[in-house]
Amino acid sequence: MEFSKGCRCSLSMGAFIALRVGIVCAAVLEIVMLVGASGRSVLLYSAGSMKASFAIFAALVVVTALPAEDDVDKQLDKLRSSIPFTAYEQKYANGQIEERGRMRFLGYVCGQAWTEYDGLREGWYASGAKECEMSYKNGKRDGVALNWFANGKRKYIVTWKNGRRDGDFTVFYDSEVISAKGRFSDEVVAQVEFFDREGKRITRDQWLEIPGNRSFWQ
Repeated sequence: MEFSKGCRCSLSMGAFIALRVGIVCAAVLEIVMLVGASGRSVLLYSAGSMKASFAIFAALVVVTALPAEDDVDKQLDKLRSSIPFTAYEQKYANGQIEERGRMRFLGYVCGQAWTEYDGLREGWYASGAKECEMSYKNGKRDGVALNWFANGKRKYIVTWKNGRRDGDFTVFYDSEVISAKGRFSDEVVAQVEFFDREGKRITRDQWLEIPGNRSFWQ
């Protein structure tokens, strides 16, 4: 779960198959199981009507190729207006929660799977230790993203605004010594300082040579 570009919390939506038979007409509470490429199960909890249920089903079989970008945007806007965000929970094989939050799967448009999140999205290691958390607003990352190492030490703190990195960030070594800190301005690094594992200031090139640092910069 890398946080260089946001909480990994990687829900593999690309190969999901919706098991809809027998539940499309659920009137009050539906539990939809999606089977992903990883083989792990994801439960979506939704209090909705037959109309809402059918809208979600329709999104999975909606147009897969459109001629122009503006048509794609129009199609996505239509889907957003009819598909609500739904609580989901993904687990490891050992039963430990891997990820949970609120999402909506808009379907495949131009061959790409479109998934959006809203509110707090959280992830855990298989051991049960917290791995990451990120806030979303209207499908876009918005707020302070946090990521931890498996040993419980802080890993990343990154500020997002309207889907883009914008604001202060701090990167840590697994000892929680600061590795780098600075500020993004609309996805561009406006200011940054680099440190070695002892806390001594170093150059960017020296910093990139330290194992584990390069992944944040990519």
